[in-house]
Amino acid sequence: LRYWRFDGFALMVEQEYMQYVKINAEYPDKPVEQPIQNMVFKPVIYLYPEKEQPVNVNLGFIGTDLYTWPKIDAKNNWNVSAQRDGMLKDAADEEYPYLFWEGKMDDYTWIGRNEGFCVPAQNTETFLLEKLKLLGLNARERTDFITYWAPKLRQNSYNMIRFETTAYTKASPLTITPKPESTQRILMVYKALEEPVVVKEQVLIPFARKGFTVIEWGGMAMPEIVN
Repeated sequence: LRYWRFDGFALMVEQEYMQYVKINAEYPDKPVEQPIQNMVFKPVIYLYPEKEQPVNVNLGFIGTDLYTWPKIDAKNNWNVSAQRDGMLKDAADEEYPYLFWEGKMDDYTWIGRNEGFCVPAQNTETFLLEKLKLLGLNARERTDFITYWAPKLRQNSYNMIRFETTAYTKASPLTITPKPESTQRILMVYKALEEPVVVKEQVLIPFARKGFTVIEWGGMAMPEIVN
């Protein structure tokens, strides 16, 4: 029953998202939001254990303006009870669909700049659906990602987009106990463009879930390099 409810929710949010895309396409004129330099926006962490169990997540973010929800403790820990369908409960029995954080990163020299994808605004949703499926996100996670990021990306004529996984994991570590069997952490980095550019296509490695799985996604504008 629990899995049936999750699949039903995923189908519902994906249908709602497609309706959102239709409305957004009909009313595209919105003020352009200016990205905040070095800000990592809305990394959200989903936990999918094989059975309901307590999980400790320690956030190793190095930077400033950190905001988390639910709030981490003084040692940067979340302590939750995680259910198989991804729902989380804290000590006060409050429920959450994921763990949220964002902040300004001190070091961003690890972000690659030579490979990626040049994506026209009108292709944003199709592109993201294809790549996020390849990277292992399920329907619920893809919908959460796209409904947050597509409106921002569509404000630009083109976007140079790349996905950081391994480098991102090293730059902003998570320590999770018990240790998950499979972990996929994705940071989408984008740069707004007025005209298309030729860029070497980034090779993305398909991700398969196995056992206790952790999924994280977030995004940020490509930081400017200051000499």
